[in-house]
Amino acid sequence: MICSKCNTKNREDAKICSKCGVDLIVEVKSFWRHLFNWKYYIFPIVIGLLFGVDYSQTGTYSLSNIKLVGLIMGIVMAVQFKANFLSKLGMFFIGEFATNFLSVVVHFSFISLYGLFGNNAQELIVQKLLEQNKIYPRMPNEEVQVLKYTSDSGNSVKLHLKFINYTKNEILLDYDNRSDNFEKEKLNRELKVSCKGKGVEKILADGLIYWLAYYDKSNYLIGQIYLNDERCKSYYKQL
Repeated sequence: MICSKCNTKNREDAKICSKCGVDLIVEVKSFWRHLFNWKYYIFPIVIGLLFGVDYSQTGTYSLSNIKLVGLIMGIVMAVQFKANFLSKLGMFFIGEFATNFLSVVVHFSFISLYGLFGNNAQELIVQKLLEQNKIYPRMPNEEVQVLKYTSDSGNSVKLHLKFINYTKNEILLDYDNRSDNFEKEKLNRELKVSCKGKGVEKILADGLIYWLAYYDKSNYLIGQIYLNDERCKSYYKQL
């Protein structure tokens, strides 16, 4: 057992440091007491819940962002732990793991509960849209082909559209060769047109996320956008 005060290595069953006389049992208890101090876990719980809510609105996971929570909390816990470098290092790694684990558990627990109680209406809507695939692909006009609907969660659906006459580079010429400009223009148009559609407010208010993905004639993705209740809210009033 290593003494956190003088860094002396003692026997595993030692109770007192052979060099400085520190009570090693108290030192060990101090480490775990600091690690499991409740104040370090409030933030991870809140973040786990917030990203769970974000998933319910966007249908996308935020695990990469959750990892940052563990990193930050590990640093905070290590800095505030009064001990030698090795003990602080141990506090950092264990603290990072513990807070990360808690955030992930809270995140997926919220998603699971939301799936059980919160999105039956959404799943029915998604299922009805997926059933329309029996009539696709089809051509609403001479330039665009509607390919299909897909869904990777119970509260989101994606419509795939293909420009059959143009390459990605040809299409982006009108948008300064930038996909984000293309997406902004398409989103602006859909907000003004699709959000005013009959019944759209009801299905989006139920929590559905409606994605549109655009491809060129060679099936290369040009860009994609999504509509949800928050984005369309101000356009409903224009009906």
